[in-house]
Amino acid sequence: MDSVELTPRTDADFQTSFQVQHVRIGIWLASGGYLLCALRLVVTGFPVTAAVAFGALGAVGALGLLLPLRSLLRRRYAPHVLLAAVIAHLPVLMVYLTVDRAALLAYPAVSTLLTVYVGAVFGWRAVTAVGVLVAAGYPVLTLPAGAADPALVAGVCALLAVNAALCAGIARNRTRHESNRHRAERRTEALLEQSSDAILAIDAAGVVRYQSPSATTVLGYRADGLLGLPLQLLAHPGDTVVLARWLSGLLDGSQGETALVEARLRTADGGWSRTEMSGVNRFADRAVRAAVINIRDIGSHRALEEQLTRQALRDPLTGLANRALLRDRVAHAVERGRRTAATVALLVVDLDDFKFANDAVGHALADELLVTIADRLGGYVRPSDTLARLGADEFALLVEDRIDELTAMTLGERLLEAIRPPVRLGTRDVSVTASIGVAVIKAGVSGAVDADELLRDADLALCAAKSAGRDRCLLFDPAMHVDVLREVEQRIDLERALVEEQFVVRYQPIVDLPTLELVGVEALVRWQHPTRGLLGPGEFIPLAES
Repeated sequence: MDSVELTPRTDADFQTSFQVQHVRIGIWLASGGYLLCALRLVVTGFPVTAAVAFGALGAVGALGLLLPLRSLLRRRYAPHVLLAAVIAHLPVLMVYLTVDRAALLAYPAVSTLLTVYVGAVFGWRAVTAVGVLVAAGYPVLTLPAGAADPALVAGVCALLAVNAALCAGIARNRTRHESNRHRAERRTEALLEQSSDAILAIDAAGVVRYQSPSATTVLGYRADGLLGLPLQLLAHPGDTVVLARWLSGLLDGSQGETALVEARLRTADGGWSRTEMSGVNRFADRAVRAAVINIRDIGSHRALEEQLTRQALRDPLTGLANRALLRDRVAHAVERGRRTAATVALLVVDLDDFKFANDAVGHALADELLVTIADRLGGYVRPSDTLARLGADEFALLVEDRIDELTAMTLGERLLEAIRPPVRLGTRDVSVTASIGVAVIKAGVSGAVDADELLRDADLALCAAKSAGRDRCLLFDPAMHVDVLREVEQRIDLERALVEEQFVVRYQPIVDLPTLELVGVEALVRWQHPTRGLLGPGEFIPLAES
């Protein structure tokens, strides 16, 4: 669009074009008439000077076609000058008829033509003035010569007066209709100015032929600033093909067919506005004969949608993906790996003793610590990977391409090294460590796990890393799952034992060895398990304490 410059045509331009056409017609008629007069004077033997004078008037008049009529007619005084130029032909005509009396028969026809021309260009007052001059001029030319019948002269004058009256009435009706049309258009424009949508009408070539006043609000263009511009030239380069296809379908569609599209359009300030356009084909409607397009600015609406999407799928503190987005990415990665036999790895990172750091430095600096850790982890993320924040101090890294168990463990060790350096928070340096659980879906393994199982396996590996002493990275092993299931079963059995009173007390005597006297007893708790028998404290005390 930058390389194309078009001048939009406004209503004033069309009005000026209308006036230019009529002025050109008037110049041709006047110049042709003067040249015919000159030719008649030569043929009938009148003095050459008279013929040369009228010929010169015709030639000079023809030069008016070379003038910049469009710019001249836009001047404020142009209508008055034009009317004066038309009326000036009357005395010239009377001078000619004074010289060539035989041409008096042409006076009514020429006068009628002049009156009709004035009625087509000017208002009824100008027509009335010209009509009076024309009707008064005929007896002035004919009666002094004594060759004309007064009754005939009166009849011709009456006909000229009637013609002037008809032309004045037509001009007045035309002016009234134009005024009513302008008022109706202004009322419509006043209503459309309050609309939040811009309305355009385009022709079969896709060129804008009408724009509502609200287009200034939506796109910023001045009133009628889009007229004459192909709509497609306003499209963003990335939306040109989409808009062209939409316009083609709209223009070639059936009557009343509606089409909808979203596209970015250039605004008057050179920016881009995201819009939703709905168009309806009205070419079969004789009153419209155009495609009517409704343009709505949806930039703020889409921005709000994107903001809500970010809030729903992104962590507000770090800007990383949240648990919901990670869950979706993991599901897609697992499904893609199942189709393409690719390996997928998930690393879950949990900061060790983050609660103590949070209590020591405060929430604000703790948030700064999380952002710093997120930035450090982000340095090891490829474009195809996904780094997410799952909770207060928990992160996850999904790796989808060129990964195996050894590479995943190596990556985990690098992440630990990246986390260990102290972080400057306010006036103190804070050091944190992390534990990492790694779960890998091997390529080509039948019955591959789903997304939930991959997340569960990574969490189990993380728990094992925490239990093993923290600040380490462990790979998931199926035995971890067995251990967890065993622990869950023990918890359930322990809760049932409390309800069913399966715990019993055994008393063990305390004997004084030198005297062999019973000095007391020790109460010991035992678990009378329904299937495993009597269990000692080592089987349930650690579980109860946890």
